[in-house]
Amino acid sequence: MQKTKSLPKGLWGGEHISMKVTEKGATLEFDCAHGSIAERVVLDGDGKFSVKGRYVRERPGPVHEGADQSGEPAVFSGSVVGKTLTLRIKLEGSSEEISAFTLVYGKAGRIVKCL
Repeated sequence: MQKTKSLPKGLWGGEHISMKVTEKGATLEFDCAHGSIAERVVLDGDGKFSVKGRYVRERPGPVHEGADQSGEPAVFSGSVVGKTLTLRIKLEGSSEEISAFTLVYGKAGRIVKCL
């Protein structure tokens, strides 16, 4: 029986994104947003994946008390080749891609938070 392969745990980074992968999912930081994946990111035989998570848009300045931080349901999909990950994000129920990123395993992300 073949062992199920998952996205390697640890830090993945790129321009405008940082992602920390754990055994149970991932947390993501973007320039003006953040996100989460609450399930293990399992790769298929071609190194591809598609998982559901949450995408939260941020605004400049402090977060107001009582502000909704639950975000929107999103689909995080992509593929891994070696230590390079291509990630695409779409809001659930939409065909429009929010963004696409290239991340490298073990690299810190370059993020400029909204001011």
